[in-house]
Amino acid sequence: MRAAPSGKPEDEDLNKRGTSMFKKIRSDIQAVFENDPAARGWFEVVFTYSGLHAIWAHRVAHFLYKRRWFSFARFISQVSRFMTGIEIHPGATIGNRLFIDHGMGVVIGETCEIGDDVVIYQGVTLGGTGKEKGKRHPTIGNNVVISSGAKVLGSFSVGDQCNIGANSVVLKEVPSNSTVVGIPGRIVKQDGRRVDRLNQQLPDPVIDSLRTMQQEIERLREETGHEVNYVVNFTDVDDKLIRKAEQLGTDVPHVAEKFIAAYYEDLEGLGIPKASSNPRVTENMPLIINFIRELVEKDFAYENGGDVYYRTGKFAEYGKLSKQNLQELQFGIRIGVDERKEHPEDFVLWKAAKPGEIFWSSPWGDGRPGWHIECSAMAREYLGDTLDIHGGGQDLQFPHHECECAQSEVLTGKPLANYWMHNGFIRIDNEKMSKSLGNGVLVKDLRNQYKREAIRYFMLSTHYRNPLNFTEDTMEQAQNSVDRIANAVGNLNHRLQAVSVDQAVSSEFAARLEQIRQQYHEKMQDDFNTPDAITAMFEWAGEANQLLQQDVVNAADIRALLELFSELNAVLRIYTEAEPELLDEEIERLIEERNEARKTKNWARADEIRDELSAQGILLEDTAQGMRWRRK
Repeated sequence: MRAAPSGKPEDEDLNKRGTSMFKKIRSDIQAVFENDPAARGWFEVVFTYSGLHAIWAHRVAHFLYKRRWFSFARFISQVSRFMTGIEIHPGATIGNRLFIDHGMGVVIGETCEIGDDVVIYQGVTLGGTGKEKGKRHPTIGNNVVISSGAKVLGSFSVGDQCNIGANSVVLKEVPSNSTVVGIPGRIVKQDGRRVDRLNQQLPDPVIDSLRTMQQEIERLREETGHEVNYVVNFTDVDDKLIRKAEQLGTDVPHVAEKFIAAYYEDLEGLGIPKASSNPRVTENMPLIINFIRELVEKDFAYENGGDVYYRTGKFAEYGKLSKQNLQELQFGIRIGVDERKEHPEDFVLWKAAKPGEIFWSSPWGDGRPGWHIECSAMAREYLGDTLDIHGGGQDLQFPHHECECAQSEVLTGKPLANYWMHNGFIRIDNEKMSKSLGNGVLVKDLRNQYKREAIRYFMLSTHYRNPLNFTEDTMEQAQNSVDRIANAVGNLNHRLQAVSVDQAVSSEFAARLEQIRQQYHEKMQDDFNTPDAITAMFEWAGEANQLLQQDVVNAADIRALLELFSELNAVLRIYTEAEPELLDEEIERLIEERNEARKTKNWARADEIRDELSAQGILLEDTAQGMRWRRK
């Protein structure tokens, strides 16, 4: 005999929900006592802690939001924002025992996910960096502490047991058990051990730094008849290089030269032309110092203890590029602020030298320039007051490019750049590429595994503003795609040698080719939409294959196809005509000639031979047994 049910199923479900909600309320209150030693009693906590009120209001709003009662949910969240000063979007997901301490100015975005036992202080923003749809806010792990004024911006994860320092701006993935400080955020401790900041910021010429579209701009503008002045400046002295030199027991110029040489080698390996000029910080110190002097004279900068800082409060448009608000950046300042600054967001223009460091003399004492000022000074010197196009990674938008604008525009009264091109991050198997995660990919490693054209195709197959995901499968697809293009070109050239008919191109065929040409140029002129431009190249390949299937082929049609392909490929360069292979004897002869040139210190000839061999697919390797070579 069965026992009679104690009640309806829906009553039991309601009871469970009520019990669960009551447990969450108790745990939220307990979190206050565990994290705030000033909490003296339940009455005080329940009725006076605004962070607690904001969390409870959010739990109700989130309940409604999940049931698609969006208007009611937003209404509750806006009332809570007005009452507490804390804005939590009803779509955000928060775990158990979240503690918001003195939470005025806290902002938590719609797709944000927060784990259990997280502590958030005043002025924290868990937001996005753009208007993209879908997941666009961070995921915060368990037992994370986010200090006052910190900003975590983007759709990445912060691992468990992490600490985010006051006023940090975190733009990249943070592994578990890490401490992050600074702008942009840098890992200074991981798994209980101090992390050398150099490990995260070495100027290795990794693929991420070569994704910028400036090389393609140069090619495209040359085609249209414009004179191109393409400048890439080198920071050949900074904190990272100084520490690396100390590690290696050498000097800063030696370390800088090593990385610059590697950068040039990678450019060559990918077939990317060098810039018109590569000014270096150390070669332009007088004009950098003079730029700082102008800012000081106009009262946009001030000196304190040998350091010189930019006065951000005087530039009304500070934050316009990255859409940051200076007043919001000031919310919740508690600890970690340099007391020599007038405002926490003021940034250094000139850094006083420490004992034993490389330095230059200046009106403010011995020291060296800050990171932002050198770019403004050299940009004005080599490109004028306003650049046509300024490029770089998305993580440079704030604070680096923002600071450049502030420095330059108060002196010139003109915009620093007409167009900004910020390229998306490289991801490895859908995970942000970073040295801290140990998943970096170097160009030299890719060159040893894949053809140059396949690497270029991979980088151009996604719009430069979007993230680019690197996997073995995507590289195989890139290789197959460039092989398909190469086969079409090769088959056309082979067929051209055998055809006997040579008549004028038909108007219908010419119109089709013109349609492909216009499609290609239209896409390239639409913010360098290279994925769709590549689609036009495959339209061309389709036309080529259809033509080759015909029994009788017109030579003029083949030449028209090849001429069109040469035009389309001039910018993208995903096809390179194969050169005859060098014989082993010729390679040995060139290497011997290079060795002789090195012995006589004829470095120009030695470099010329190395470049010639590299262009022929020959890699030179220095070993303990001497110079060795191999084919790529």
